[in-house]
Amino acid sequence: MNIGFVLIPYQHYSGVGEYYRNLFKHLIEIDKENQYTVFLSTDAGEEAFRFFGRERCVVTKIPSSPSILRYPKAIFLDDTIEKHRPRIDLLHCFSFPIPKFTGKVILTVHDFRHKENDLKKLFNPITNTIRCNFMYRGLRRTDYIIAVSNFTMNRLIHYYPFCKSKVSRVYHGFSSRVSYNSSTPRPHPKPYILTVGHIIFHKNHRNLILAFNKLLEQPDFEHDLVIVGRNYSSQRFFDSLKALCKKPERVIFTGAVSDSQLIEYYKHATLFVFPSLYEGFGIPLLEVSFHRVPFVVSDIEVFKELLAFPEAQFDPHDPDDIAAVIHKHLANPCLRQETLDWAAMRFSSFSWTNTARETLQLYGELAESQRNVDPLVVRDFGLEWLHFDQSKLSPMDQGEIFSEYFANFPMQNLQNKAIGFDLGCGSGRWAAMVAPRVAELLCIDPSSNAINIARKNLTTFKNCKFHQAGVDNIPLPDNSADFGYSLGVLHHIPDTAGGIKSCVRKLKSGAPFLLYLYYAFDNRPIWFRFLWKISNCGRILLSRTPYRVKSFCCDLIATFIYWPLARTSWILEKIGLDIESFPLSYYRNRSFYVMRTDALDRFGTKLEKRFTKQQIQNMMEEAGLQDIRFNEGPPYWVAVGTKK
Repeated sequence: MNIGFVLIPYQHYSGVGEYYRNLFKHLIEIDKENQYTVFLSTDAGEEAFRFFGRERCVVTKIPSSPSILRYPKAIFLDDTIEKHRPRIDLLHCFSFPIPKFTGKVILTVHDFRHKENDLKKLFNPITNTIRCNFMYRGLRRTDYIIAVSNFTMNRLIHYYPFCKSKVSRVYHGFSSRVSYNSSTPRPHPKPYILTVGHIIFHKNHRNLILAFNKLLEQPDFEHDLVIVGRNYSSQRFFDSLKALCKKPERVIFTGAVSDSQLIEYYKHATLFVFPSLYEGFGIPLLEVSFHRVPFVVSDIEVFKELLAFPEAQFDPHDPDDIAAVIHKHLANPCLRQETLDWAAMRFSSFSWTNTARETLQLYGELAESQRNVDPLVVRDFGLEWLHFDQSKLSPMDQGEIFSEYFANFPMQNLQNKAIGFDLGCGSGRWAAMVAPRVAELLCIDPSSNAINIARKNLTTFKNCKFHQAGVDNIPLPDNSADFGYSLGVLHHIPDTAGGIKSCVRKLKSGAPFLLYLYYAFDNRPIWFRFLWKISNCGRILLSRTPYRVKSFCCDLIATFIYWPLARTSWILEKIGLDIESFPLSYYRNRSFYVMRTDALDRFGTKLEKRFTKQQIQNMMEEAGLQDIRFNEGPPYWVAVGTKK
């Protein structure tokens, strides 16, 4: 397997950058089978190119571009990564936006501060809206998600419930960056308390400085405050922090420091303070535990998860409480030792080797799961069913369409105890007609949106069970179903023949299976096929656009192509002309709602396959079906067979 790492933009000084550098290093150490392709921008630097240029790893340099173009490039269908699709089996991303890639994608998420009500006001509303839009699209596109803490996982599910079925928590690891030389001089001559974190609002340096001012009021207080981290906020905000210091000479802003310098600051600190208002994990907790530095932290949710040690926690919004907890620990060596002992026990298993092993296991599981599915198609159909949930489909249309598709299906032979499945149930429009006639119907679809819509539309049917799954993992034992059907689904997956076999495998001997696949116009004249080829060029282009664009364009197609041709064929039929080969004559008696739905289905789907009648016959026979019968009229081709 070839695993791709997308490290664009490359983050030199950040928790995310530290995460993927260590993850990669330890994956290479424990994984002796897989190949790796690392995508780096050309401005990542020679040090990065050397670090990732290891055995079984290919570094692919992508031309860098200004950060202002990061989101516009994604909007305009940048396919830089997609060009490497043939040699990459799985893509691991660590930030948004997710690049265009039709293979499997795994994403690591660290936090959602841009969504939190008390923090998102700190960001430019326009750019934050764009960022959140790309987060939504990226999470929809992603096949699996790694969250670095239970807190981050829960916030992900809170904001994006559709991610619940595809996320796991894998904790950060830790390993010492460089060896420590005890003979190195102290980085600061006086005793000091330490905090590590870039100068950003949610790191809460403001309240820490206010708390430090209160500590300075004590006559015997001898410690300075050392703040390690570069300024990532405005100069105005940075200056306002400095202005808060009652004794500026006692507050030291170091800026960015090297790994070896940071270790020196850790080693000689009396107490580490972590006052953040929000963290997805908090890497410094592992660092201070490793370097045996006593600590106190804010009582935010993620620290409660990691620590569960109230004696070392304070209210980050209250400078008085921060000062009181700091003073209590400075005055009590036994309490400081207790925090060290507890942290050593709590974080002993937080190693990068463990993180790499868990991640590698997820790679393998994702590679083996749902092979026969196209994530982009699943996403687009999920959005389609949100848009067209079939609530406006008239009972007459629903009944007539059902009769056309199920014309040859032996519904009358099904006993009232029959159990079957609807593969690719979509909005549940077929299930609504089948459920009253059977004992139990499994509604199966790989799209969470589709499952939610189907569940809403079928609330009155207590015998419907809903499963988010693909054709490769139908939640039924083999040889157990009394019937099954899949209408308009299996021509949208990579391996249609394999999909048919997966369905038939679940059927009992003698059970019927109903199938609808797009026809290859094998019963149409040459000019008809030529018109289709022209329209297919439009589909190929339109299906690559963002959903809102394709939805709008497909509405135009329904308005100016489907409706006029359908109504023209209706008139021609009324005056006695043969309309069998007239384009879109199938819709002559259909509502405009059906035309809009089918136009989006037809022109908005990226993966589409078409088959001749003979090809469908062959695939059904190879899957183990016999007594195959095709419907005589449109839509083409609908066929039913029974399992041998």
